[in-house]
Amino acid sequence: MMAVMAIREFAPDVFQLSLDPIDGVNAFLVGDTLIDAGSRHDARKIFKALAGRKVALHALTHVHADHQGSSKAVVDEFRVPFAVPLGETEQAESGEMSSLMPKTRRAALVTRLFAGPGADVDRALSEGDEIGGGFTALALPGHTPGQLGYWRERDRVLIAGDAFRNLSYATGRSWPAVPPEFFTVDSVAARRSVERIAELRPSVLAMGHGRPIMGQGAILRAVDLALARPI
Repeated sequence: MMAVMAIREFAPDVFQLSLDPIDGVNAFLVGDTLIDAGSRHDARKIFKALAGRKVALHALTHVHADHQGSSKAVVDEFRVPFAVPLGETEQAESGEMSSLMPKTRRAALVTRLFAGPGADVDRALSEGDEIGGGFTALALPGHTPGQLGYWRERDRVLIAGDAFRNLSYATGRSWPAVPPEFFTVDSVAARRSVERIAELRPSVLAMGHGRPIMGQGAILRAVDLALARPI
């Protein structure tokens, strides 16, 4: 089994857990909250990365297989509450997320390969709800109807889930882009969410796929590039 890359602090009390060597799938620890949990194959890597650290809550950005796959293992291991976006609780509890995916072969394959079992949901999150580490939920719909980012106003750090990506699925290299249409239920809303990211003018932008982008200027350039590219 491939070992997780070292847990990496990229903003004060904000850590990236890169679950593969190219930052292709990420989870994040903010304060004592774990955001996202990779695929069902990532539980041991997450436990190893978090050894000796306090976890008091597990929250999702959205209920897709590469974000909820190890969620049940996480909440069982750490005995913590499970928080998901309002409107996606049914899918999180059942593990059946086809209603949150477009009807494409790629989406079906990813779900079949990486989805984990459902887990009881303790909190349904909406914009403005606090999750710990100074972060509040931020609505960034489109990729899924209820997708949330997590925003820390005091130093302008945004964890955007799959509202944005910095990864080419073809090459594995940095590639600022909107979420791909074949995994996204509403591409028009998804582009609006990218525009909202620009309006926030974050200083740090982290996401589910790709390395975090540091600096307001670099982030705004990346957003401009993403919006100029076809989906």
